[in-house]
Amino acid sequence: MIAERNTLRVSRSLAIPDSVQARQKAFMKVWQDIRIVTGVLSWVAGYVDTAGFLRLNSLFVAHVTGNLVVAGAELAGAGEESVWVRLGVIPVFIAAVVLTTVITRTRNPRLSHLLWFEVVALLFFSAIGIAMIPQTKLEVDVRSMFIVGSAGVFAMGIRNALMREVFSNLPSTTVMTGNLTQFVIDVSRFVLIRDYQRMETPLAQRQELQQRIGRMGSAVIGFVIGAACGAFFMREWGFWAILVPAIAIALLAMDTQRQESKMGSGE
Repeated sequence: MIAERNTLRVSRSLAIPDSVQARQKAFMKVWQDIRIVTGVLSWVAGYVDTAGFLRLNSLFVAHVTGNLVVAGAELAGAGEESVWVRLGVIPVFIAAVVLTTVITRTRNPRLSHLLWFEVVALLFFSAIGIAMIPQTKLEVDVRSMFIVGSAGVFAMGIRNALMREVFSNLPSTTVMTGNLTQFVIDVSRFVLIRDYQRMETPLAQRQELQQRIGRMGSAVIGFVIGAACGAFFMREWGFWAILVPAIAIALLAMDTQRQESKMGSGE
């Protein structure tokens, strides 16, 4: 009995606040086609992560935990010069998540404002990269790697927090392992196993599978295309290339702002 009470108390303390739930419902109203939004957000994450990886000595700015793997390899003797940078960006990531969570849960901002927050962070990433690592600079020292990399990690830390706090209806847009796994499982069920036909509501189950395949597929495809674009444009333009994903999120923010205005005016 005591255990049940404790479990209930913990579950209540971990429950999503009404304000966050309301924002998630508003998110569903503003963005009607989840597949397009998922594709755009995943494209940006793949773009930024690959661009940063190529120019910042294999530093991950979106898939931050990948830096722990590289740091472990460096500690094992594969080169130790930049290990402190890979570990040092973790607190930066944590700070971005904490700040975004505080803003989201205490200030109750609009969806468009949260997207603009990411835009500003991406613009700062681009600006400091242009200033410290010009395209003519072939070798990136660890100091520049840490400062510029921290700016990129902070921007993507904002995104990772938003995916949990606001956009939880979407698949992950920064890490594709879970998305690809779910995509393959659902395609296998839909094409090979067809187990939905044996359920109580086969049509509803079929629709759910199709919708999830669309969401997961758009995330994976968007990320891969974004990675290819990030590699190409970073090689051609240097850190000016980060303006491209910043513009993409800005366009999404403007469209969201327009939809919010329509909802506010009752149209």
